Amino acid sequence: MKFSRLIAISVLTAITIFFGACSNPDSGQMKPGGTDEFGAGSGDLASGFGINGTDSYGDSGSLPGRPHNSWIPIPGVSLEPVYFAFDNYNVSSQQIPRIEAAAKYLQANSSVGLIIEGHCDERGSAEYNMGLGEKRALAVREYLVNLGIPETRLQTISYGLEKPAAAEHNESAWMKNRRDELIPAKMN
Repeated sequence: MKFSRLIAISVLTAITIFFGACSNPDSGQMKPGGTDEFGAGSGDLASGFGINGTDSYGDSGSLPGRPHNSWIPIPGVSLEPVYFAFDNYNVSSQQIPRIEAAAKYLQANSSVGLIIEGHCDERGSAEYNMGLGEKRALAVREYLVNLGIPETRLQTISYGLEKPAAAEHNESAWMKNRRDELIPAKMN
């Protein structure tokens, strides 16, 4: 009786450890590997523009760059979204021209700020996708700062999987949903 109880506890412990490691967002799931149609991967020119050890899973007040409620999106002005590879937050070389275009727009319009919205496809948990969306937004923010845009003009927010660009449940839709929306806004 005691032996079978010990075996049951050991099996449950092993299962708990196994599933706990699989669900950990920092267990390597976001490491680049290979490339997809957006060119992301370990050999990517811009792979250094990720996050330097900062996670923010739902901690809405601790990181700089959060959207100010007083910022008002500018109607009729749109910038191209930045797309990401599956399960990745590195900026691919194919997406750099979109970020550079946003930087040029901001340089030409000194009273305008930029809200960077991080989005994910529907795969993965809500918590995981909120974290991944945040890392995507912060990666683009970091790239813009490196291009000379002041941090005070950049705000980030993650919507995770909550605001899909495409509602279908296939790879074509998921590619459209793995993005950062770049929204010019009047700063108050």
